[in-house]
Amino acid sequence: MSTTALSRKDRRVKIAKAAKIYGIKGPESLDLHEAYNALARGEVGTAVQLAHPITQSHPANPHGWVVMGGAALAQREGKTAQTFFGQAAIYRPNDPVVLGGMAKAHVLEAEVEEAVAMAPRAFAAGSEDVGLAGLYLDLMVQFGRRLAAADILAPMAERLNDAGLCHRLGDLLVDAEEPGKAARWYEKAYRLDPQPEPHRIGQLRGLLAKCRFDEAEPLARDLVATATDRDAAVGLLLLLLRVTGRADEAAALIDSNEFATP
Repeated sequence: MSTTALSRKDRRVKIAKAAKIYGIKGPESLDLHEAYNALARGEVGTAVQLAHPITQSHPANPHGWVVMGGAALAQREGKTAQTFFGQAAIYRPNDPVVLGGMAKAHVLEAEVEEAVAMAPRAFAAGSEDVGLAGLYLDLMVQFGRRLAAADILAPMAERLNDAGLCHRLGDLLVDAEEPGKAARWYEKAYRLDPQPEPHRIGQLRGLLAKCRFDEAEPLARDLVATATDRDAAVGLLLLLLRVTGRADEAAALIDSNEFATP
């Protein structure tokens, strides 16, 4: 419901609630609330129209600057975003949204080292920005810092219980040749959301890493029969057959399978 359609009483109640949240008295607190909502909907122009006057009337309040910074990020204006988040940081230097916004602004400006230094500060401060976590992982992989990235993101993954992030941590650790550590995250991703095929393949990897072959084999055979990425499923079943000493079954599986990739 638009705030313009509210009764006077309802509007006063909403203004009072917004004032407690944003630290601004009067109708401007509701404007700020609407600015955040507009930004979340991707209505950048509306967000700026609502937030900009607040940065002028309440320059010491960080929220107007945060909205303006988010709008600049949406427009891929890195330097402008740095300026706005920098203003917010004067008044709220340890805010995870401010720190995360600065990290993203550094990426837009191709300041990669600064970005990978800033993002962990956001995570440590309590950031819930899974998109920033994914961006950080991509950058750290390019630097070859997989294990360091896993250590930094593990507390966030534990806190948020985000299946996608847990699965990505599993993949990261497999690439870093740490299958035992990866198993924990694959199992967590599968427990949180067992339906996606990558999560089921990850669960299979985790079971194999922990030598839980009796549990792994039914899942492996089901994936061989149903998975879109059949090569991965067949490869994992072959591994299971090899380590359990069934070379003849492995050879038969190879002969019967037409691999899609070398």
